[in-house]
Amino acid sequence: MRKVTTANIDKKLASMAGTPAAANNLRKVLSRLHVHARKLGWRVDNPVEATDAYAAGKGFHCWTDEELNAFDRRWPYGTRERLAKELLLNTALRRSDVLTVGPRNRWGDSLILDHTKNNSGTRVPILKPLMAALEGVDGDPYVQTMYGEPFTSTGFYNWFKRACVKAGIPHCSPHGLRKAISRRLAERGATVLEGRAVTGHKTDREFMRYAEKANQAKMAAKAMANLDGEPEEQNPKTGDKPA
Repeated sequence: MRKVTTANIDKKLASMAGTPAAANNLRKVLSRLHVHARKLGWRVDNPVEATDAYAAGKGFHCWTDEELNAFDRRWPYGTRERLAKELLLNTALRRSDVLTVGPRNRWGDSLILDHTKNNSGTRVPILKPLMAALEGVDGDPYVQTMYGEPFTSTGFYNWFKRACVKAGIPHCSPHGLRKAISRRLAERGATVLEGRAVTGHKTDREFMRYAEKANQAKMAAKAMANLDGEPEEQNPKTGDKPA
Protein backbone atom coordinates (compact mmCIF):
# COMPACT_ATOMS: atom_id res chain seq x y z
CA MET A 1 0.00 0.00 0.00
CA ARG A 2 2.85 2.40 0.80
CA LYS A 3 4.48 1.85 -2.59
CA VAL A 4 1.44 2.55 -4.77
CA THR A 5 1.72 5.81 -6.72
CA THR A 6 -0.67 7.90 -8.79
CA ALA A 7 1.33 6.88 -11.86
CA ASN A 8 0.76 3.19 -11.05
CA ILE A 9 -2.97 3.72 -10.81
CA ASP A 10 -3.13 5.87 -13.94
CA LYS A 11 -1.34 3.17 -15.92
CA LYS A 12 -3.78 0.50 -14.73
CA LEU A 13 -6.82 2.65 -15.48
CA ALA A 14 -5.46 3.50 -18.93
CA SER A 15 -5.25 -0.21 -19.72
CA MET A 16 -9.02 -0.35 -19.11
CA ALA A 17 -9.94 2.60 -21.32
CA GLY A 18 -12.01 0.31 -23.52
CA THR A 19 -14.34 -0.39 -20.58
CA PRO A 20 -14.72 3.02 -18.89
CA ALA A 21 -17.40 1.88 -16.45
CA ALA A 22 -15.18 -0.94 -15.18
CA ALA A 23 -12.24 1.47 -14.91
CA ASN A 24 -14.33 3.88 -12.86
CA ASN A 25 -15.51 1.08 -10.58
CA LEU A 26 -11.91 0.01 -9.95
CA ARG A 27 -10.99 3.63 -9.27
CA LYS A 28 -13.71 3.88 -6.62
CA VAL A 29 -12.60 0.66 -4.94
CA LEU A 30 -8.95 1.74 -4.86
CA SER A 31 -9.95 5.11 -3.44
CA ARG A 32 -11.86 3.46 -0.57
CA LEU A 33 -8.93 1.13 0.01
CA HIS A 34 -6.50 4.03 0.37
CA VAL A 35 -8.89 5.92 2.65
CA HIS A 36 -8.75 2.87 4.92
CA ALA A 37 -4.94 2.83 4.64
CA ARG A 38 -4.85 6.42 5.87
CA LYS A 39 -7.01 5.51 8.85
CA LEU A 40 -4.54 2.76 9.74
CA GLY A 41 -1.63 5.18 9.45
CA TRP A 42 -0.07 3.35 6.48
CA ARG A 43 -0.24 6.44 4.26
CA VAL A 44 -0.72 10.18 4.62
CA ASP A 45 -2.26 10.66 1.16
CA ASN A 46 -4.67 9.05 -1.26
CA PRO A 47 -2.96 8.64 -4.67
CA VAL A 48 -6.31 7.98 -6.37
CA GLU A 49 -7.46 11.56 -5.78
CA ALA A 50 -5.04 12.86 -8.42
CA THR A 51 -6.42 10.54 -11.12
CA ASP A 52 -9.31 11.37 -13.43
CA ALA A 53 -12.48 9.38 -13.90
CA TYR A 54 -13.41 8.29 -17.41
CA ALA A 55 -16.43 9.73 -19.15
CA ALA A 56 -19.14 7.13 -18.84
CA GLY A 57 -20.65 5.78 -22.02
CA LYS A 58 -24.38 5.81 -22.73
CA GLY A 59 -24.63 2.14 -21.88
CA PHE A 60 -27.48 -0.05 -23.04
CA HIS A 61 -30.03 1.42 -25.42
CA CYS A 62 -33.32 2.44 -23.78
CA TRP A 63 -36.23 0.89 -25.66
CA THR A 64 -38.68 3.35 -27.23
CA ASP A 65 -42.43 2.74 -27.31
CA GLU A 66 -42.14 2.02 -31.04
CA GLU A 67 -39.57 -0.71 -30.36
CA LEU A 68 -41.72 -2.21 -27.63
CA ASN A 69 -44.63 -2.36 -30.08
CA ALA A 70 -42.42 -3.95 -32.76
CA PHE A 71 -41.41 -6.70 -30.35
CA ASP A 72 -45.03 -7.29 -29.36
CA ARG A 73 -46.13 -7.62 -32.97
CA ARG A 74 -43.49 -10.28 -33.62
CA TRP A 75 -43.96 -12.13 -30.35
CA PRO A 76 -47.63 -12.34 -29.26
CA TYR A 77 -48.94 -13.56 -25.94
CA GLY A 78 -48.35 -17.25 -25.47
CA THR A 79 -44.72 -17.15 -26.61
CA ARG A 80 -41.78 -17.48 -24.24
CA GLU A 81 -40.27 -14.38 -25.80
CA ARG A 82 -43.28 -12.24 -24.89
CA LEU A 83 -43.29 -13.62 -21.35
CA ALA A 84 -39.61 -12.73 -20.94
CA LYS A 85 -40.14 -9.23 -22.29
CA GLU A 86 -43.13 -8.51 -20.03
CA LEU A 87 -41.29 -9.81 -16.97
CA LEU A 88 -38.22 -7.69 -17.70
CA LEU A 89 -40.26 -4.57 -18.43
CA ASN A 90 -42.83 -4.83 -15.65
CA THR A 91 -40.48 -5.89 -12.85
CA ALA A 92 -37.46 -3.69 -13.75
CA LEU A 93 -35.25 -6.65 -12.84
CA ARG A 94 -31.83 -7.35 -14.29
CA ARG A 95 -31.71 -10.49 -16.39
CA SER A 96 -29.87 -12.51 -13.72
CA ASP A 97 -32.70 -11.78 -11.27
CA VAL A 98 -35.60 -12.23 -13.67
CA LEU A 99 -34.40 -15.76 -14.39
CA THR A 100 -35.20 -16.79 -10.81
CA VAL A 101 -38.74 -15.37 -10.66
CA GLY A 102 -41.45 -17.98 -10.29
CA PRO A 103 -44.68 -18.80 -8.43
CA ARG A 104 -42.94 -18.40 -5.06
CA ASN A 105 -42.49 -14.69 -5.81
CA ARG A 106 -46.20 -14.14 -6.32
CA TRP A 107 -48.31 -12.70 -3.54
CA GLY A 108 -51.85 -12.20 -4.79
CA ASP A 109 -51.71 -9.69 -7.62
CA SER A 110 -48.17 -8.61 -6.75
CA LEU A 111 -44.63 -9.91 -7.17
CA ILE A 112 -42.13 -9.73 -4.32
CA LEU A 113 -38.73 -9.34 -5.94
CA ASP A 114 -35.04 -9.37 -5.03
CA HIS A 115 -32.48 -7.09 -6.70
CA THR A 116 -29.31 -8.95 -5.81
CA LYS A 117 -26.81 -6.49 -7.31
CA ASN A 118 -27.59 -3.79 -4.76
CA ASN A 119 -29.24 -5.99 -2.13
CA SER A 120 -32.66 -4.35 -2.35
CA GLY A 121 -36.20 -5.64 -2.59
CA THR A 122 -39.37 -4.43 -4.26
CA ARG A 123 -43.03 -5.38 -4.37
CA VAL A 124 -44.74 -4.46 -7.62
CA PRO A 125 -48.32 -5.00 -8.78
CA ILE A 126 -48.84 -7.31 -11.74
CA LEU A 127 -50.15 -5.06 -14.49
CA LYS A 128 -52.48 -6.32 -17.21
CA PRO A 129 -49.75 -7.00 -19.85
CA LEU A 130 -47.75 -9.15 -17.45
CA MET A 131 -50.90 -10.83 -16.14
CA ALA A 132 -51.79 -11.81 -19.71
CA ALA A 133 -48.27 -13.14 -20.33
CA LEU A 134 -48.39 -15.24 -17.16
CA GLU A 135 -51.75 -16.83 -18.01
CA GLY A 136 -51.32 -20.58 -18.18
CA VAL A 137 -47.65 -20.43 -17.14
CA ASP A 138 -46.86 -22.71 -14.22
CA GLY A 139 -43.15 -23.31 -14.63
CA ASP A 140 -40.69 -22.54 -11.87
CA PRO A 141 -38.98 -20.30 -12.77
CA TYR A 142 -41.44 -18.72 -15.17
CA VAL A 143 -38.91 -18.25 -17.99
CA GLN A 144 -37.36 -21.52 -19.13
CA THR A 145 -35.57 -22.96 -22.14
CA MET A 146 -37.46 -24.92 -24.77
CA TYR A 147 -36.45 -28.03 -22.83
CA GLY A 148 -38.08 -26.84 -19.60
CA GLU A 149 -34.79 -26.01 -17.91
CA PRO A 150 -33.67 -22.75 -16.27
CA PHE A 151 -31.63 -20.43 -18.49
CA THR A 152 -28.07 -19.45 -17.73
CA SER A 153 -27.58 -15.69 -17.74
CA THR A 154 -25.50 -15.80 -20.93
CA GLY A 155 -27.81 -18.28 -22.61
CA PHE A 156 -30.81 -16.09 -21.88
CA TYR A 157 -29.07 -12.99 -23.21
CA ASN A 158 -28.19 -14.67 -26.49
CA TRP A 159 -31.68 -16.14 -26.87
CA PHE A 160 -33.39 -12.82 -26.17
CA LYS A 161 -31.07 -10.94 -28.52
CA ARG A 162 -32.06 -13.34 -31.31
CA ALA A 163 -35.69 -12.54 -30.53
CA CYS A 164 -34.90 -8.83 -30.89
CA VAL A 165 -33.20 -9.44 -34.22
CA LYS A 166 -36.25 -11.32 -35.51
CA ALA A 167 -38.44 -8.41 -34.34
CA GLY A 168 -36.35 -5.96 -36.39
CA ILE A 169 -34.76 -4.26 -33.38
CA PRO A 170 -31.26 -5.83 -33.23
CA HIS A 171 -29.84 -2.94 -31.18
CA CYS A 172 -32.17 -3.66 -28.24
CA SER A 173 -31.19 -5.80 -25.25
CA PRO A 174 -32.72 -7.14 -22.02
CA HIS A 175 -31.18 -4.43 -19.83
CA GLY A 176 -32.66 -1.74 -22.06
CA LEU A 177 -36.09 -2.76 -20.76
CA ARG A 178 -35.02 -1.76 -17.23
CA LYS A 179 -34.27 1.66 -18.68
CA ALA A 180 -37.58 1.67 -20.55
CA ILE A 181 -39.66 1.19 -17.40
CA SER A 182 -37.69 3.98 -15.70
CA ARG A 183 -38.40 6.23 -18.68
CA ARG A 184 -42.09 5.39 -18.65
CA LEU A 185 -42.36 6.05 -14.92
CA ALA A 186 -40.77 9.48 -15.35
CA GLU A 187 -43.02 10.34 -18.31
CA ARG A 188 -46.13 9.47 -16.32
CA GLY A 189 -45.20 11.74 -13.47
CA ALA A 190 -43.79 9.29 -10.93
CA THR A 191 -41.62 10.92 -8.30
CA VAL A 192 -38.05 9.72 -7.90
CA LEU A 193 -38.97 7.87 -4.71
CA GLU A 194 -41.90 6.20 -6.46
CA GLY A 195 -39.66 5.21 -9.35
CA ARG A 196 -37.06 3.76 -7.01
CA ALA A 197 -39.76 1.73 -5.28
CA VAL A 198 -40.27 -0.05 -8.61
CA THR A 199 -36.71 -0.32 -9.91
CA GLY A 200 -34.93 -0.97 -6.63
CA HIS A 201 -32.33 1.77 -7.22
CA LYS A 202 -30.65 2.78 -3.98
CA THR A 203 -30.10 6.45 -4.89
CA ASP A 204 -32.00 9.22 -6.67
CA ARG A 205 -29.04 9.73 -8.97
CA GLU A 206 -29.09 6.14 -10.22
CA PHE A 207 -32.80 6.22 -10.99
CA MET A 208 -32.54 9.57 -12.78
CA ARG A 209 -29.67 8.24 -14.89
CA TYR A 210 -31.98 5.48 -16.12
CA ALA A 211 -34.95 7.81 -16.54
CA GLU A 212 -33.04 10.47 -18.50
CA LYS A 213 -34.43 9.19 -21.81
CA ALA A 214 -37.90 10.32 -20.81
CA ASN A 215 -39.72 12.36 -23.41
CA GLN A 216 -39.00 15.88 -22.21
CA ALA A 217 -41.63 17.46 -24.47
CA LYS A 218 -44.32 15.11 -23.15
CA MET A 219 -43.33 15.82 -19.56
CA ALA A 220 -43.29 19.59 -20.16
CA ALA A 221 -46.75 19.46 -21.75
CA LYS A 222 -48.10 17.54 -18.76
CA ALA A 223 -46.51 19.95 -16.29
CA MET A 224 -47.87 23.00 -18.12
CA ALA A 225 -51.32 21.39 -18.36
CA ASN A 226 -51.35 21.35 -14.57
CA LEU A 227 -51.00 25.15 -14.68
CA ASP A 228 -53.80 25.62 -17.19
CA GLY A 229 -56.82 27.07 -15.44
CA GLU A 230 -54.83 28.38 -12.47
CA PRO A 231 -56.43 31.56 -11.03
CA GLU A 232 -54.75 34.71 -12.25
CA GLU A 233 -52.49 36.45 -9.79
CA GLN A 234 -54.06 39.47 -8.14
CA ASN A 235 -52.50 42.67 -6.89
CA PRO A 236 -52.16 42.11 -3.11
CA LYS A 237 -53.07 45.74 -2.39
CA THR A 238 -55.94 46.45 -4.79
CA GLY A 239 -57.13 42.97 -5.67
CA ASP A 240 -56.96 43.87 -9.37
CA LYS A 241 -55.94 41.24 -11.91
CA PRO A 242 -53.05 41.98 -14.26
CA ALA A 243 -53.99 43.66 -17.53
